[in-house]
Amino acid sequence: MKKLKLLAPIVLSLGLAACSTPGGAHRHDGSAVYLDKARLEALEFPPPPAPGSPLDRTDLLELHDWQARRTAGQCAKGAAEGEAYFDQFFGELNPFTGPLPKESRKFLLRVREDISTAVSILQKRYARPRPFLEDAALTPCLGRFGGLAYPSGHATISRVYALLLTEIAPLRRSEFMARGDEAALLRVIGGVHHPSDIEAGKQLGDILFGRFMQDPSFRAGLEKLRFYAAK
Repeated sequence: MKKLKLLAPIVLSLGLAACSTPGGAHRHDGSAVYLDKARLEALEFPPPPAPGSPLDRTDLLELHDWQARRTAGQCAKGAAEGEAYFDQFFGELNPFTGPLPKESRKFLLRVREDISTAVSILQKRYARPRPFLEDAALTPCLGRFGGLAYPSGHATISRVYALLLTEIAPLRRSEFMARGDEAALLRVIGGVHHPSDIEAGKQLGDILFGRFMQDPSFRAGLEKLRFYAAK
C-alpha cells in the first residue's frame, strides 16, 4: 500500500518533466503543410502588453489571484495536457464513434504542427518571457520550463481544434469552445502564461482556422473526419 502511495507523486513528477522541455511541449520542425509559411511570417498581429504597462500589471495581478486559489486538480489537469495533443484536449468530448484510422490521426497531428509553426514565428517576433521570469513571486505548478509566452500555443491549438470539431458537429459548438477555453485558462492557472497570452492565442486560432479552411487538402482531411462522426 505504501508503494502505491509513493507512485502517484512519482508519476506526476514525470508528467511535469515531460512538459518542461526547452522551447515548450509542442515542438516541431518549422514546416507547414496546410498553411503558407511565407504568409505566416508576414502576418500582422498585435504585440503583447509592454513590460510594466497597466495591461501587463493586470496580467500579473490575475496570475497572483489564480496562484492563491488554484487547486491540485487544476494543476494536474493542466499537466496532463502538457503536450497539446488532440486527445489530451478533446479525447473525452470528440464526436467520433470509435478510434480514428491512422490517416485521420496524422491529419490532426499535421494541423497541430502547422499551428505550432505559426505560434513559433510570433513568439520569436515578440520574445515575451514567461510570467514567472517577470515576477519572482510567481510559482508555476506546471514547471519552470523554457520557451516564450506570447501567444500561447496551447490556447491557439485548442481553439483551432474546437473550431474544427464545430465544423463536424455544429450543434455541440458551445461544448467544444468551452473545453478549448478551459484548456487555455489552465495555462494561466498553472502559472506559465499571462492572461493576454491566451487571449492572443484564441485570436490567432480564429485567424488560422480561416486560413486552414481555404486549403483544399485541409478541407479534404476534414471531410474524412466527418465520416467517422456520430450521425
